Amino acid sequence: MSVGIYDTPGYAYGVAVSGGYAYVADHFQGLRVVNVTNPAAPVSAGTYNTLDNAVGIAVSGNYAYVAIGNGGVRVVNVTNPAAPFGMGFFDTPGEARGVAVSGIMPTLRTKQAVFTL
Repeated sequence: MSVGIYDTPGYAYGVAVSGGYAYVADHFQGLRVVNVTNPAAPVSAGTYNTLDNAVGIAVSGNYAYVAIGNGGVRVVNVTNPAAPFGMGFFDTPGEARGVAVSGIMPTLRTKQAVFTL
C-alpha cells in the first residue's frame, strides 16, 4: 500500500531520512530535500547542485554526505533544509559509489576500496 509519492526530476539512486525530511541522491539533479512530515503529501523543500551525479547519501546531524561518482563525496550542511550549502568534499581515488555514517565517522565505498574519513 502506498501512502504518498514524490517523483524526483532525476533518478533517485539513494535516500536517507532524518527529522521529517528525506534526502535524495537524485543522480544528475544532485541532492534533493523532500519534506515528508505529511507522508501522504511529500513536497520539495530544497536542492543542492552536487556538480556531478549523486549516487549515494547518508545523513548525520546537520550534514548530508553525498557520493558523487568521479567527484568523490560532498559534505552538505542541511541545517536549513530549504537552503542546503556545501561545506567541502573528499576526492576519492576512484568513483564514489556509496556512503554511510556511524556517529560522526563517514565511511565511503568506491570501485576500488572502502575509506573511513
